[in-house]
Amino acid sequence: MALALAAMLVTLPRPGEAYDNYPWCAQFSDGSGIFSCAFANYPQCLATVSGVGGWCTTNPALTFGPLTVQPRRAKVRRHFAHR
Repeated sequence: MALALAAMLVTLPRPGEAYDNYPWCAQFSDGSGIFSCAFANYPQCLATVSGVGGWCTTNPALTFGPLTVQPRRAKVRRHFAHR
């Protein structure tokens, strides 16, 4: 029972690991390697990195948009009567 409980706790998502789906990301230049995509607009991102160092960029996960598959259109078959 303890093993099952431990397995369940390991697989639960943690708040610190939540993926942010905002359009702007900050890469901090303090050597920590932190890349945070938690900004709704560019000025908000700039305000966060000002003073601590870093830069803002668009969220690479949203740059190309979601992948969608277009349905294929069936070829029109025309049957001609033999004369």
